[in-house]
Amino acid sequence: MTNINEKANQFMAEELVTAKLKDLDYKTACIQMSQTESGINSLKSILKNFSSWIEPFSKFIKEFNESIKKIYKNTPFNSYIDSIVYSQEQILNELDTLNKEIVKLYSKTSAWNVIFEQAKELKKEREEKKKKFEHYEQKLQKIESNSKKKKNDELLSRNEQKYRNSVQEYIEICDNSLDVINNSLILSWNLVNPIISELILIKKKSFNNIIFNLNDFPNNKPKIDEINTKNENKNIKKPKRHNRKSAIALSIHMKSINNNDSSNYGTNKIASTLNFGRVTNSFGKIPVMRYKIFSEIVDEPY
Repeated sequence: MTNINEKANQFMAEELVTAKLKDLDYKTACIQMSQTESGINSLKSILKNFSSWIEPFSKFIKEFNESIKKIYKNTPFNSYIDSIVYSQEQILNELDTLNKEIVKLYSKTSAWNVIFEQAKELKKEREEKKKKFEHYEQKLQKIESNSKKKKNDELLSRNEQKYRNSVQEYIEICDNSLDVINNSLILSWNLVNPIISELILIKKKSFNNIIFNLNDFPNNKPKIDEINTKNENKNIKKPKRHNRKSAIALSIHMKSINNNDSSNYGTNKIASTLNFGRVTNSFGKIPVMRYKIFSEIVDEPY
């Protein structure tokens, strides 16, 4: 390599070494550019699609409001439900305002599309110049390895000039492309930073208003519980109580009895029986006169 560098002039060799040493800085700048561009595109997509993301939430609030209106309309809970509906409508208004502000922010991002265009073009050009330089560098090395042959002198001279040109072009593109990438990064931050700051302030204002309206919801719960308890107490009906002279209430089904003529007992002593039906099945059939007193039990109210 020393011979080649001498033929390309000593000052050019030093610049070439410097250009190669800057490769690490160049690669670092390229990685930073790629990450920054990816983040910018992601942010732009967020701003563009914001309305589609909040739409389902807004729809949920609207349908929830309609549901509770139907459930509690013309009920004791109506006034508190109106308060909840109103608070949620305020939240919808905040979301709508937030969406409009973000649409405005998105309209300011058109300049983001071309931030790195020049840097990316120079990156491609640099790669082409690098390949060209490496090609002539390898070619000269190969020619010099066969320098004993006289016919290689003219070939060597011709390719030395091409090599010098390729070295000079590569050195220039290395410095230029690195500068353009760094300048593009600074430009991107200058364009994006104000948008991000404005977006944060807009979100803060909207979310604070949303939280303000949400904070009133827990206060409605004890009020609703209180109304619910009052309604429950109001609707409770005490059971009607009945007074009886006897502690036993029986339903008596008579197969054959005549309470006005006790003489019938003699003739119907066997046939006349007391059947307690389902209530007194365990007793079987009992002689009527022995339990005639049961027929005199009367239910009276207290």
